[in-house]
Amino acid sequence: MRRLRILSSAKAELRQARRFLDTERPGYGDVLLSRFEQAVSLIRRHPFSAPVIYEQYRKVSLGKPKYSIVYSIEGDEIVIVALMHHRQNPDYWKSRI
Repeated sequence: MRRLRILSSAKAELRQARRFLDTERPGYGDVLLSRFEQAVSLIRRHPFSAPVIYEQYRKVSLGKPKYSIVYSIEGDEIVIVALMHHRQNPDYWKSRI
């Protein structure tokens, strides 16, 4: 199984999204975290199953809440680049690559 690396900017997005969702609806941040963990598990088991959205970068939707994980496969490592809300500019994370 490939190693997992989450960029600090993606970690910050996860923290911010959890806080925001909890203020909107208490406990909903935990739903986001659970969906994030499930998606990461899927990505680790089947890293090439998600569609390519730009060069070697892929995206997996978390469903509800409306977020997606943007990641790449770099050798024996999976790199999570962003946790993107579906209403964000879909290209904002490209400055990280």
